[in-house]
Amino acid sequence: MKPVFTFVLVFLQLYLYGQGRVTGRVAGPAAPFATIALLKATDSSLVRGGQCDSLGRFDLPAAYGHYMLAAGKTYSTPFILDSVRTSVELLLEPAATALKEVSVTASKPYIEQQIDKLVLNVENSVMAAGNTIFDLLLHAPGMKQDQDENLVMMGKPGVQIWIDGRPSPLSGEALRTWLKNQPADVVAKIELIAHPSARYDAAGGAGIINIRLKKNVQQGANGNVYTSLAAGRYPKGSAGLNMNYRKNQLNFFGNYSYSYSESFNYRTQSTTSAGKPVMSYDNYWHPIGHYHYLNAGADYKPDSRTTIGLLVNGNLSATDATTDANTVVYDLQSTLRARSAATDRWHRLGYNLNFLRELDTLGSTFNMDADYSRYDKTAREGITNDDGYHIFILRNAAPVNVAAASFKADYVKYFTKTLRIEGGIKVNHVRTDNDIRYDSLLQQKWVLDKARSNQFVYTEQIQAVYIAVAREWKQLTVQAGLRAERTDATGHSVTLGQQVQRRYIDLFPSVNILKKINENNTLSFSYARRIDRPSYQSLNPFAVAIDPYNIRTGNPYLRAAYNNTFELRHGFRQFLWTTLYYRRGSNDVNSIYLQDDVTKIQTVTYQNIGSSDYGYISVSAGGPITSWWQMDLSGGFGYAAYRSATFETGNWGAETSLDNTFTFCKDLRLMISMFYNTAAPGAQRLQRANYGGSISANKPVFNKRGRVSLSVQDPFNLQRYDADIYTNASTIRWINRWESRKVSVSFSWKFGSQQIKAARERKSGLGDVEKRVNM
Repeated sequence: MKPVFTFVLVFLQLYLYGQGRVTGRVAGPAAPFATIALLKATDSSLVRGGQCDSLGRFDLPAAYGHYMLAAGKTYSTPFILDSVRTSVELLLEPAATALKEVSVTASKPYIEQQIDKLVLNVENSVMAAGNTIFDLLLHAPGMKQDQDENLVMMGKPGVQIWIDGRPSPLSGEALRTWLKNQPADVVAKIELIAHPSARYDAAGGAGIINIRLKKNVQQGANGNVYTSLAAGRYPKGSAGLNMNYRKNQLNFFGNYSYSYSESFNYRTQSTTSAGKPVMSYDNYWHPIGHYHYLNAGADYKPDSRTTIGLLVNGNLSATDATTDANTVVYDLQSTLRARSAATDRWHRLGYNLNFLRELDTLGSTFNMDADYSRYDKTAREGITNDDGYHIFILRNAAPVNVAAASFKADYVKYFTKTLRIEGGIKVNHVRTDNDIRYDSLLQQKWVLDKARSNQFVYTEQIQAVYIAVAREWKQLTVQAGLRAERTDATGHSVTLGQQVQRRYIDLFPSVNILKKINENNTLSFSYARRIDRPSYQSLNPFAVAIDPYNIRTGNPYLRAAYNNTFELRHGFRQFLWTTLYYRRGSNDVNSIYLQDDVTKIQTVTYQNIGSSDYGYISVSAGGPITSWWQMDLSGGFGYAAYRSATFETGNWGAETSLDNTFTFCKDLRLMISMFYNTAAPGAQRLQRANYGGSISANKPVFNKRGRVSLSVQDPFNLQRYDADIYTNASTIRWINRWESRKVSVSFSWKFGSQQIKAARERKSGLGDVEKRVNM
């Protein structure tokens, strides 16, 4: 723990050293809550923004340097902030022609703590200039990236990315590419929802990031195009187009992206028992993939308060992969070599029909959404196993079909500007059909291998109803809600003649409290009960043999996992955020590793463990060190404990990340990022320390309509997954390496009118389904 605390203290000392304050008052009728900007005197670039209080007063921290102030279109004369003059009093008196502009821009600060979420008001903020959406998220309080560049919120992996109130159909590398190539100025705002309210599905405990894009507000068209090339051990590339077009009451929008990715994953496992080697295993996986994503929609406004919308989106992917694996069993003096060639084709097509009616000027609304999605996958694989004496040849075909439909309705009633009640209903139905067929080559003929073939059908229906109430006072806001969900699920293994049914009703309360202590300090508290239902594939009971010594099987008796989460967060001056987090889990679903001491066969399955506890404290801070250097630091430590009938574990862990952003030649930005994570405990494993970093640079071109970026991920090739797994009979040292070192260059360009507004938000009814398909 000592290095973490030392790191935090050193950063705070660096930040506070050489700091002064710029204070003053804006005069005029538009002064209350006006937006104030501190600019560099040399090039008028923004250093820090703020908001005046009800009397027009402002107070901005800043590093020593040459500055000037701006309110709307009115600027102060340049001044110097140094060790002698650490406080500057300025009186800005906007001219009559500038007052209207001030009142228009004086709406919201960049970071806004709301009752149930943290909001980044990107629109009209200089944070949007020269950055990408991925950049904004990395600089947000409590956000960081893990070794795979996946976003982590408050130390919790698995966060869901939503776009305009709908789960993004993109995932993994395709989603990261999209986030890294979208200029931040296409975003209206970003909502960081660590504890979703009763209005959201109760599923998922890692939180939601909702990115609200802008739409065209004037007649005509606009959009942007982007492309990127990358190389590690293998090449990669992507390209995409976003479009908006508005004509009278109609608005059309859409985007398309294509990406090519060739990569690898190299895994080694060393198994020991009582200090004696038992087995070694290595696996090299080399996939080559082509991925397409299309999203198109239209909104029609028959009158000023009614909107009818249609949205269609889909994915299409084609992946070819080869796998080479070697297994050595020392006691049996056996060596097995396996090679496979696989093709994977899948596509998804989804539809959404939306109706929105604004009921009054206070904000009361009635909203309906109907969704339907279908996923189809065709996978084929040829496998050759060679033990030195015999060659066994297999092939399989694994078609998967998933159909999901949902209907939801939400009603929000404002009685006053400070009191609202909302409620709604939702019905969700899902059916999956997974049919695995294996053939063995016997005497030059393909023969159905009934022992390896299996068909599994799973159906699930969830009905939900919720109610929530929110009340605002002068410095206090309280929101409380209750959601009830009824689940009916049936898993049917057609091959085994086995059927498991689950029927249960759950209540999910949530409470959010926000207290504004003063102009500099806010305090928020959140509580929520959440559920994590098993993925559809993890419920399939059939055993799939990767090779004779490695077997993976599902568990049809898995139950849903539950979490009670508590969070207390303090914010100071929109630069320092401190969070205390605690989660109590029951029936957590975990991958469990079992070792047969006689046959040496390793089996990976899924089980509910008894309970878990996780406590975490984090600190994130960020701000300018000088006029050309900004530092953002986040760190945290916590304790995790897991208890089951067969094991009990617990350990401490800590993590820290540091981002340094340097600005040269007015608009050339260089970012250097680093992270370090200590050993982290899991249910049956202990992940060893990992660390790494990245370097990136970007510069606007073509009158700031274009942007060129260059990045190097993990330049020293340090990242890997390294863990000790403790089974019932052995210990497995598991090391996983991937193509973490990559160099990429990208270009994006905006065209058409850039006068756009926030996209209309739609909350899809298929959020949990998107997460659990896992094809």
